[in-house]
Amino acid sequence: MSEKYETPDSRRRFMESQGLDYISRSVYKDVPVFSRDQKESPYYLDNQEEFETLHADYHGKIEEAFMAPVSIQKVSEDVGYGLFAAVDMKPGDFLSEYAGLVQSGEDLILDPESIEEPVRYDTDYTWDYPDAWYEDVLYEVNALKMGNELRYVNHSFDPNLVVEHTLVDNRWVIFFVVQQYIRSGSQFSVDYGEEYWSGGFRELILF
Repeated sequence: MSEKYETPDSRRRFMESQGLDYISRSVYKDVPVFSRDQKESPYYLDNQEEFETLHADYHGKIEEAFMAPVSIQKVSEDVGYGLFAAVDMKPGDFLSEYAGLVQSGEDLILDPESIEEPVRYDTDYTWDYPDAWYEDVLYEVNALKMGNELRYVNHSFDPNLVVEHTLVDNRWVIFFVVQQYIRSGSQFSVDYGEEYWSGGFRELILF
């Protein structure tokens, strides 16, 4: 019988059994950029209409830490676990916030082979956090040790989810939205992006 964790309690217990802290919303380290009014940033002002629309459409579900009906299931030994729809979903449906620890570039590790070139966090469970001030400072939402079910969404070049972000309470929130009809029992997927695979240290395994 394949592993399947469908109820909120079973999903939480599974993640805790993997040594993870379950959080429904992202946790923010105390770094100076978060004390600034993000609506005054060049990035927000350049894309204000889009962010206002996303906020109007989704801020309520973000603030309530909404999680759509999902299950965590074992995909294969090579891929590991994936996230699956527990109900039919339609384009525009909100899945959830991608939760993790938001950290600054000060928390980067260095490639031991080269002290000149910094690399990403020592995990694949991350998403870029906006550099709203165009200061070339790296921020990421790191779900290596804490997060929610979205850390189990796998990559596809033909994804059924899209990754969005907007401001909620002066914090950038990364969240996933359905972009095509998804039947109950189907696996969710996103496109991790070309940059994810370009480092040469990640192996592409498709489910």
